Amino acid sequence: MSDELNLRWESPGPVARAFFVSRNFLDAIMGPLGGAKTTTSFFRMIYQAAEQQPSTLDGQRKFRFCVVRDTYRQLWKTTIATWNEWMPQSIGEWVGSQDGPATHKIKFQLPDGTTVFLWVDFVAIGEHKAEDVLKGYEVTAFYLNEADRLHPDVLTYCIGRAGRYPKMAEGGPTWRGVIMDFNAPDTDSYLYELLVENKPDSWGFFRQPSGLSPQAENLHNLVQGYYDQQMAGQKDWYIRRFIKNEFGFSRDGKPVYPEYNDQLHCSLQRLIAVKGLPLVMGFDAGGTPAATVWQRMPNGQWRGLREIVVTNESTMGPTRFGELVNKILREEFPGHQVSGWADPSAAFGADRDNDERDWIQIVAAKTKMRIRAAPTNNLTPRLDAVRVPLTKNIDGHYPGLIICPSMKILRKGFNSGYRYKRVQTANGGYDDKPDKTGKSGDYSHVHDSAQYALIGGGEYHEVMGRDRERYDTTAQTAARTESNPQGSYRDAFYRRGRQTRARL
Repeated sequence: MSDELNLRWESPGPVARAFFVSRNFLDAIMGPLGGAKTTTSFFRMIYQAAEQQPSTLDGQRKFRFCVVRDTYRQLWKTTIATWNEWMPQSIGEWVGSQDGPATHKIKFQLPDGTTVFLWVDFVAIGEHKAEDVLKGYEVTAFYLNEADRLHPDVLTYCIGRAGRYPKMAEGGPTWRGVIMDFNAPDTDSYLYELLVENKPDSWGFFRQPSGLSPQAENLHNLVQGYYDQQMAGQKDWYIRRFIKNEFGFSRDGKPVYPEYNDQLHCSLQRLIAVKGLPLVMGFDAGGTPAATVWQRMPNGQWRGLREIVVTNESTMGPTRFGELVNKILREEFPGHQVSGWADPSAAFGADRDNDERDWIQIVAAKTKMRIRAAPTNNLTPRLDAVRVPLTKNIDGHYPGLIICPSMKILRKGFNSGYRYKRVQTANGGYDDKPDKTGKSGDYSHVHDSAQYALIGGGEYHEVMGRDRERYDTTAQTAARTESNPQGSYRDAFYRRGRQTRARL
């Protein structure tokens, strides 16, 4: 006999609604605490059960989904507790005991007279291997609750086992797949790589607004001041991930650009260069060089279009790098006027007496592009050349800087990879220069190139005009740098007799 169900559910917001109605093979929703992700996921499964085509054998709409959690303690404390708020154990057939798996089988009738047979399994991986827990399940779909807490193998096995119920003899599943929810993970999480860096077009990723945003979802179901209470006394990393819904960073460092907001500063679609507007490139020299391609719009907005990165696992000299840049410009940006700005130290090191060319000259010769040394190598104005556009709001609607999602390394660097390293001192703290060691070097090179592009392409006067006294002071203390031990770029520039200043 079918149970009488009267479920009244209201979508917590537009993003949750979009996740609810999506029918991709894999759909994931990421949001802050209190965003109603779990409830939305449960109701999606219930509604999808009602969408299942009737069995060709007995006419029932059969739908089975498996809820997977990291531990049984969390499964019962949070996940099952939420399910039972809407589907009490007294409805249908409930089998399960605390700290173990559970099953809930429910039948309910739709207005058209058909019966839905909803079969829900609740399991936790615990200390077991994903294969050992999931290999026996034949379900329509999997729901990975708090997916960032699960081993990547869990998703691998779920993808392989979804869609095995109902059997093809009964018509098979109308929809099959995997849904998941989670709070914003660290950028080192497999979910970042899977859903941000390498997401298949056939998968959906839905990101709710920050809990502090005017567009925050599910506020009508939360007590007034909920997020203010959640932030009280919490660390920056906690507020970033669980309240602001921003990707986290290693607690061994802190982001160089906390002003960066991935939802605001990274385009949802690929950015295409606008014809008729010049391109600006930034170059970071060395054995693992990097370059970025930018375009400044008529309203002043900077758009990052392309990155060219040589990772720390490989090296590339200026000749080969220039050839690579030239190939990309020819194939992806034909007909565009391009100018370049490079690390000032790349203008030195060549033996002029033997007609040797420096790094800038070699790359410029290969690209047929005019590449000039950036107006300064001082770190403070370089960082501010990016920070100023990040904090700028144009006409009340547009960010001052936006990047193409294809710029994966620059984007991950913004999110946390480009960071200050924690130093061991009595009071703790962080280094005053971005970390360039190990994997962090990949992010530092591409970010250096972005700084050179923006400070050379027009931001130099902006940042110098804002706080000239501050920069004059720091320039005096930074006259000798690691990249230019003979003195500051400007001093060396004039010592060599080059009296022409880089035009901005």
